Amino acid sequence: MTCDDVRMSLGVYILGALEDDEVAEVEAHLDECPECRAELAELSGLPRALALVSEDDIRHAEGPPRAVLDRLVATSVRRSRWSRAFLALAASVVVAALGGTAWLTATRGAEDSMSTTSHSEIAAAKPSTPAGMAAAGGDAVASTSAPKIVSDSPQAAPDSARPMRREVTDGDVRLGVRLTAETGGTKVVSWVRGVPAGTVCRLWAIGKDGTRSPAGSWKVPKGGYRPGQWYDGSTELPLEEITRFELSTSDGGLVTLPV
Repeated sequence: MTCDDVRMSLGVYILGALEDDEVAEVEAHLDECPECRAELAELSGLPRALALVSEDDIRHAEGPPRAVLDRLVATSVRRSRWSRAFLALAASVVVAALGGTAWLTATRGAEDSMSTTSHSEIAAAKPSTPAGMAAAGGDAVASTSAPKIVSDSPQAAPDSARPMRREVTDGDVRLGVRLTAETGGTKVVSWVRGVPAGTVCRLWAIGKDGTRSPAGSWKVPKGGYRPGQWYDGSTELPLEEITRFELSTSDGGLVTLPV
């Protein structure tokens, strides 16, 4: 797939509506293309943003730009996949709504004390500090049996007033998350150790009904992680609906972190 093809598919990919064969093609391209990964990062807040918009907001929103419509039509004719084009069109309509009165309406209705919505809360999953966490395997904790799970309150119900922390050790890999319930979804701050430099990591939130929602993606920098490296992400899934997180890597690895 070309960059244009992939970027046309990213909105549908992040909503989990791409066909399986296209998912494989998109992810293979993302592994090799930093520009498209950056584009994906910019879209990672889309599911949470969509959750703030009602059907009535969409009906009153202006349509997407003509250029977007023309591109969607051309793509659907070339690929003969009308369902995908329809999803992309729907997403573009909602994005248009977010830029107008619908965004303000949804924000005011969600939280009276909020006068504006911070762009950082719906930002893509990206490093919050400029480096990695620790050299691969440098401070990794090995596990000789089942993955070790650490929880700050394993039996407690989600409390939106304070973050929930979870951590798991699986072999040489350690994964930790800090979860905060927010209007329209959950803020996810994550960190990883023991993953080789150059590895592409993708974090998925899994809901009680099996829904897979992207919660962040990044590439381990050269030299590995250094202390203090966190990745900010988000998911449209409410905190109480999340059962686990899955970290998949470009080398075929998979780490599961129960919530």
